[in-house]
Amino acid sequence: APRGPTNYARVLVAHNLAVAARLLSSGKLGEVQEGLGGSAKAAFEAMMDVGVRQGDTLHWAPESSPSGAPLSKLVDACGPGCHEAHASGPEVEMTGYALSAMVGIPPAILGQGQGRDPVAEALGVARWLLAERSPSGGWRSTQDTVVALEGLTAYAALRGRVEEHARLGARQRVPLQRGVGADHREVVGIVEQP
Repeated sequence: APRGPTNYARVLVAHNLAVAARLLSSGKLGEVQEGLGGSAKAAFEAMMDVGVRQGDTLHWAPESSPSGAPLSKLVDACGPGCHEAHASGPEVEMTGYALSAMVGIPPAILGQGQGRDPVAEALGVARWLLAERSPSGGWRSTQDTVVALEGLTAYAALRGRVEEHARLGARQRVPLQRGVGADHREVVGIVEQP
């Protein structure tokens, strides 16, 4: 009997169609066949349907992976707070591609107010990936590390676009006020005092 697509294939198709849909919505794609948006949405939904939820995390696994395995276990040899990652390379790679698809698919493709917020759900995916890092900071292989970092970078860039503003003030002889926003996230400001 013919088998349907594997979970890995679902994730890759969703990732690639999300990239194509993003390029289409930004005007960087020339002539495109009709129905790309509908295909991207269907692939995204199929990918989300096979995601594995554990607590407040979300990840993807091949069909043969054991379900219900703990996310990580404490390793006495490396000291308190050190966790041994148990995820396989394909799980990390699939989850990295899925995270890229979640933050990359244009919201208009999914339809506004349809009950699914991929950016909000992406937090659980980022948490899972970060919990699965090895003590050296990578994952299982160069390939899955690159894909995981690609997804995490896309997520961090998207989260960095959130408007954040604060005003700081100090009481002194000369009033001092400075605005702090997303543009100042990594800026060190020095103000000379009179």
